[in-house]
Amino acid sequence: LQALNYVGESAWTDIVTYQTLSGSPPSPPGGPSFARVFQRQLLVKWTKPKDCGGHPVLSYTLEQREEASPWIVAYDGPLTEAKVTGLKAETKYEYRVRASNSYGNGRFSGSTTVKTHSPRSMGGTSNVRQAHHKVVVLQHEKEKMEREMKRLKQENIELRHSQADFLKQEKDT
Repeated sequence: LQALNYVGESAWTDIVTYQTLSGSPPSPPGGPSFARVFQRQLLVKWTKPKDCGGHPVLSYTLEQREEASPWIVAYDGPLTEAKVTGLKAETKYEYRVRASNSYGNGRFSGSTTVKTHSPRSMGGTSNVRQAHHKVVVLQHEKEKMEREMKRLKQENIELRHSQADFLKQEKDT
């Protein structure tokens, strides 16, 4: 490089070599799907983009929103699944995901909607058996209570199994 103006010419600079990056941000990942859905949490999965833009994917950003609310980040990291907690029961949520590489952020996938489960009632009738200051003892129909306890135990086992798998995957990566 040399400068030239009405005063004269400058000395030439040393040779400088530059290399430009070729590539592009990744294409959108596969849209979110829901492996497990509960009242207040769910497990969201997605697939890697078909085109990584010539650079490896460094992270994924999962965004969520309730109907007509602004998007918020639910997960940002290297995995292709995320456990989302702190949700409201019986509420519709919308999810979308994008991939990022050293060249930049890709476009978001199409969005997918899911509704969290509603709290299940115990069913049957309860009768007040005793009432004390700040304490009420209920008598509930035994058969219906036993069925509901069995169902809740099974859901808890499934939830713990899902959490263990998720934590194992996080530890392995």
